[in-house]
Amino acid sequence: MLGGAVAAWPVSFAAVRMGGNSRLMGPDARVGGINVGGLSPEDALAHLEAVWASFLANPAIFKIKGRVWRPTASDIGLYADFRAPLRELILATARGGVFDLFQRVPEVAGPSTDGFIFDRDLARRYILSIAAEFDRPAVNAGVSIRGDKRLDLTRSQKGQVADVERALDDLEAGLAQRLDGHVIEVKYQEDVPEFSTASAEEAITNIRRLTSQPIWLMHRNRGWVLEPAELIAAIVTEAHGGHIEPRFEFTRFNDLFQTIEQTLTAEARRGVFEFDERADRVVAFQPGNRGQRIDRTELEKAIHSAAHTTNARRIEIPVIVLNQDFDHMENLLGIKDLIAVGSSIYKGSPEYRDHNIAVGASKLDGVIVRPGETFSFNERIGRFTLGHGWTEGSVIVEDKTEQGIGGGICQVSTTLFRAALAAGLPIEERWPHLYRVRYYEMGALPIGYDATIFSPGLDLKFVNDYETPIMLRARLDRRLATLDFEIWGASDDRVVTLGEPRLWDWIDPPDDEGIVDATEAPDFEEQVEFAKRGVQAEFIRTIVRVDGEPETRVFGSSYKAWPNRFVVGIDHAKARFPSAYNKWFDENLEEAARWGVERVPGVPSDPDAPSG
Repeated sequence: MLGGAVAAWPVSFAAVRMGGNSRLMGPDARVGGINVGGLSPEDALAHLEAVWASFLANPAIFKIKGRVWRPTASDIGLYADFRAPLRELILATARGGVFDLFQRVPEVAGPSTDGFIFDRDLARRYILSIAAEFDRPAVNAGVSIRGDKRLDLTRSQKGQVADVERALDDLEAGLAQRLDGHVIEVKYQEDVPEFSTASAEEAITNIRRLTSQPIWLMHRNRGWVLEPAELIAAIVTEAHGGHIEPRFEFTRFNDLFQTIEQTLTAEARRGVFEFDERADRVVAFQPGNRGQRIDRTELEKAIHSAAHTTNARRIEIPVIVLNQDFDHMENLLGIKDLIAVGSSIYKGSPEYRDHNIAVGASKLDGVIVRPGETFSFNERIGRFTLGHGWTEGSVIVEDKTEQGIGGGICQVSTTLFRAALAAGLPIEERWPHLYRVRYYEMGALPIGYDATIFSPGLDLKFVNDYETPIMLRARLDRRLATLDFEIWGASDDRVVTLGEPRLWDWIDPPDDEGIVDATEAPDFEEQVEFAKRGVQAEFIRTIVRVDGEPETRVFGSSYKAWPNRFVVGIDHAKARFPSAYNKWFDENLEEAARWGVERVPGVPSDPDAPSG
């Protein structure tokens, strides 16, 4: 019988002597059907080896597609160990120290009776080795991400591979018959891919859905963004039940997570409140801090959930509170609760804008608004002069961008407007911008939540209708380019809801425009404004007080379509913006003469002017 491989048992076949006489095998003693009767153990061993020599030299012949292999017994894991069955014959006849080899057990039964050992695993490896050059394994469909973050699809293909287990069964059946050169025709079977092209295409669709839009990670006035390129770089795929499933490998966000952890981690501390009665302003304020650290596990879950949505891809970063008891303070004004927060992001702002935002925020930080008082942004912010700390930069005057003092102050008014909205304060005056400004569409709030000011003239005003004073707290992070206004007071448990904006009447941007600046190099070009589509927008704020009916108000905005605008030198203006160039020429004839340039013929300086 053929079975698993067994270690051969070394045995001495020295003759067993009784009174000096050698013992011989009984006349009918057999090993695997071979008669060894009347032979000494040594002669029986030699006889068995001679009988099976031809079989062991040519135990099988394999055929694959016209080619032939003739392995030896050892090649396919077949071994002969005749000593073991001979020893069993000897031991089986032992009685009381006397051997009876002739009458007791003429043939031993058992797994090693015939002395052959078959290693099926070794035979399998041999068949795999000879079939390797003929096998065409199936190709699984797959998805790979190139260095440029593009997705590549590998299509599935069926293949053919040797039916190894069937060949093994044929081999084992032939070996059991002990026939020289038993022929095994290795058959081939279809190899079906585990993952189909359809599953890979579905995975690509899912990857694109997961990574098509950025995911904002927010915590009060701080914000970080996972851009689509970062999201796709973190995608890995896993195989489950014939499907290719994409997921984020969150360790690839470790640098960002470490930055967030360093920014948000805080030790628990008690509150600070120092009030200057003469200035009616809080000069030192630190709310009691419960202490916190980010909850990495919940953050990963939140990113996963946000990526699977098509709407709000904004996450409030989950934190673990360290000491709840430190979240309180005491002061004579009764200010104890964080009522509302307004946030904005101004990434990419020029230096002058960053400076003026910081100045404006500092002028409002700690301001107290008494119950019933109307807050005026322009009155509180003061005059826009260099002597008051402001710097010069681009400002929007009517429908043009000009150099002026205080550019960027609308980031401050917009952020404070958002805080007043969220606090449920009555808004007495608010003006939207003439056109959509990209800084006010970063982060959580969409189109229509901005507020412009111009002094004198356009103002932002709101009323403190709480029963206690409220305090404005400005929180600026210039490294992250975020601004936050907190409104502190004594909460009356009003609930404020800001609805999603309704947008209609979209208008595409007009053609690009040039602003000629002869003080720059002739080939100079710098983009100073960015095209935006025009649109009408409105949203509804609902306030529900503890003992009152809901109060609603609609806030509307009308935004003009706006072009890309470039500051250009005269050569660049002449080539790209001939109308703007001719207008500059007509208005600056002496300067044009110094440059030695001429007007562009056939082009009006005002393309909108009537002809004839």
